[in-house]
Amino acid sequence: MVTDTRGFSIVEFVVASTLFLVVLALGFGQVDPTEGVFSTQSERVDMQQRIRAALDALERDVSGAGLGGSLSTARPSLAAWVPALWPMRLGLRGADPPGTFRPEVMTILTATPLPWVVSTAMTPVPAQSGGLRVTTEPGCPPLSSTCGLVTDMDLLVADAEGGFDVFAIVDVTAPTLWVRHIGPTSSKVYPVGSAVVPIRRRTYAVRQPVAGRPPQLAKYDGGRAPDSPVVDHVVSLAVDYFGEPDPPRMRRPLSDPSGPWTTYGPPPPVADGGVMPHISGESCLFAENGTAIGTPKLATLGSASGPLIPLRPARLTDGPWCPDPAAPNRYDADLLRIRSVQLTLRVEAALDALRGPAGLLFARAGTARTADRYAPDIELRTRITPRNLVLGR
Repeated sequence: MVTDTRGFSIVEFVVASTLFLVVLALGFGQVDPTEGVFSTQSERVDMQQRIRAALDALERDVSGAGLGGSLSTARPSLAAWVPALWPMRLGLRGADPPGTFRPEVMTILTATPLPWVVSTAMTPVPAQSGGLRVTTEPGCPPLSSTCGLVTDMDLLVADAEGGFDVFAIVDVTAPTLWVRHIGPTSSKVYPVGSAVVPIRRRTYAVRQPVAGRPPQLAKYDGGRAPDSPVVDHVVSLAVDYFGEPDPPRMRRPLSDPSGPWTTYGPPPPVADGGVMPHISGESCLFAENGTAIGTPKLATLGSASGPLIPLRPARLTDGPWCPDPAAPNRYDADLLRIRSVQLTLRVEAALDALRGPAGLLFARAGTARTADRYAPDIELRTRITPRNLVLGR
């Protein structure tokens, strides 16, 4: 018997190899899309966690805006002295000039939890570094001649006319607090009885990518320390403000000791303490009219019982200015109207390979070229109304 020992011909070998490669390519074609779907789904979960973490940080601080007030009903909130929400950056590092409106930046003022606003200046306080003594009133920690105020706290000193300055406590020699003035010095002197409020400042903004660092939601505490990251791959933050349609109005004469004297915002100064009832003087919020009840300077934008209205940038940057147009830390009086904010956050995929061309789906371009590799940006919009800003509504 003869055995055929011949092998494959070259043609047969080429055909067989081609068929093998086709089958192998089809197999990889099925695996690759599955791997792409897994990658994008995993990244979307991470993106949802990032936007949730960013929103939680913002909600926690915005919800406390204006926290703190005196133990009397005359000053129920920190916002009775100054605005609690600012569309700009405040502090020692990179502060924006007065009258700035930046929709991607928000600064929040709140009193520290303990002690709350329960002390006043015992001596006049110039807007410069030096010594400060405070009264000890009901609510101060027992046996504390400084009302519980300690080193490294930030203090807001405010008068009854919308003026304020911020100080940092650098040393305590009871009963004297040694403070460093934060910001430009001025000739301003706060009278005895001015509010002394331990505060916390928090500015949020998005830092753009630099030298391999991704875009970040960052926060700044107003002092010498640099900004610190909160969440990576946050590509944008936008803040819209909503406020009272009715301007601040005087509720009762300044001769009434109980207060509150206004619907919101600081009352005007006393023009003539020898006249009973006291005649209200001029301020950034009220015009003197010869009576005990000042005339509002701000415009009426709607019914007092109506809903909150959007406060456009032009409304918050055109004055009148508190405490006056020449003050180095002046602010638009309409900032006192703010009661609610709408936050719009957007996050991106961390991997360039899951982002396509910049456009509607992606704020920043990546290297993905097929839709099955896309993990589009996620955008979330929410509305926050701090309870400390809606007292009386």
